[in-house]
Amino acid sequence: MIKHFLIEIILILLWINPCPLISQTTALSPLNTGISENSNDRENVLQISYIGNMGVLLEAGQHTVLVDGLHQNYKPIYEHPTHETVQQLIKGEYPSFSEIELILVTHKHKDHFSPKYTYDFLRYNSEAILVGSAQLKEEIEKVSKGKEKKLIDRVEVVPYSYNINQVIHKGIEVESFRCDHTNPARHKNIENIAHIISIDQYNVLHLGDTDIETLNNLFHKINLLNRDLDIVILPYWMLLETSSLADPIKKLNPKKIIATHIDPTNWSKTVANIEQDIPNVICFTKVNEKIYLRK
Repeated sequence: MIKHFLIEIILILLWINPCPLISQTTALSPLNTGISENSNDRENVLQISYIGNMGVLLEAGQHTVLVDGLHQNYKPIYEHPTHETVQQLIKGEYPSFSEIELILVTHKHKDHFSPKYTYDFLRYNSEAILVGSAQLKEEIEKVSKGKEKKLIDRVEVVPYSYNINQVIHKGIEVESFRCDHTNPARHKNIENIAHIISIDQYNVLHLGDTDIETLNNLFHKINLLNRDLDIVILPYWMLLETSSLADPIKKLNPKKIIATHIDPTNWSKTVANIEQDIPNVICFTKVNEKIYLRK
């Protein structure tokens, strides 16, 4: 009876935490995840915090970048940060992270971007910049009502093309390029920009809302091979297309995959489906959860 009771407890714990940070697979070249938040040994560490939906906060070597993190409650199927968390990000008070130097946005949908929060961030952080599409700049200009030209000038516009746009700011290098939004028939007017972030010794690719077919087509237009990618951050649905997974994602050859955009009302089923085929994946489901990686 005791044995059966212990087995039931183990099964419950596995159900509560179905996506461990340390995987048993060797399908990807793993980064070391055995680092705790309280560890004093943070040298050469990339720390990542989940800011809801596809939002992530990255820090390595005292450089800090926020991607798709300034957004708010939109629909129940999209995880979002609280107002308190957003204020911490804006004011440089987010726990365990330094002030944000650079913000990146993939596209203007409300589950990725709040013009008001972004405007507030740029006002509060006079040396920070935003990198994204012209559509983002237009939205921020509406909030500013045509005023504050110096603030608007700190929006680095990425042309919507397959030419890689490079920005270097405070030692952080970003390469940005067109990566069409999934379901183009519905979202044909949305400019989705992918970003490759080189921060300290780490290379992180954030794809935004795209799909396997679009990524596969990108290889014919942009040189994405041999990028030495440590992390690829993508929407979970790209990992459900298992029949074609071996092609574009394997070509990128990342050491770790982070799945995001997971519906908070049905996350356990989604994570279980992903892990069934790709055990070595990190699934972000709870805002403010953190991971620490080292090469």
